[in-house]
Amino acid sequence: MGTLTKVGTAGTLTKVVTVGTISNQVNVKINDRKFVEVSETVTEIPTGAGVYGTVIDTSKYEATTWYIDRLSSSVGQTVNVQLAVAPTHSAKYAIVGGAATVIGGTAQVITNDYYMHYTKVKCWTPSRTATVQIWFNGMY
Repeated sequence: MGTLTKVGTAGTLTKVVTVGTISNQVNVKINDRKFVEVSETVTEIPTGAGVYGTVIDTSKYEATTWYIDRLSSSVGQTVNVQLAVAPTHSAKYAIVGGAATVIGGTAQVITNDYYMHYTKVKCWTPSRTATVQIWFNGMY
């Protein structure tokens, strides 16, 4: 995959030594992580089939989370949410883990159990239309 090198001194570079070749994946811990937040309102969620939220390119994030809350106009209505993933933006999206039911005045948080290039949230309601606010947080 690459070559691991060792620097002899800090400051002025005086010597670079080849230690060996990396043959497997190397995990590196990085400090000062950054977050990206995307927010949207999904309105008029119909009963039955439901609707999808905005597609997010999740391939660049190490960790992803979706926070879903019903808006006050939808209080009392149950809203089901679940994540869907796909390898390309225009491919058929597969419904995967990361499911929740938003009941009453509670918000729910879901995370992705399966990682593909693109992810979006599917929202549906069993009885009448509803509106939710979705926040996506990605850490990289």
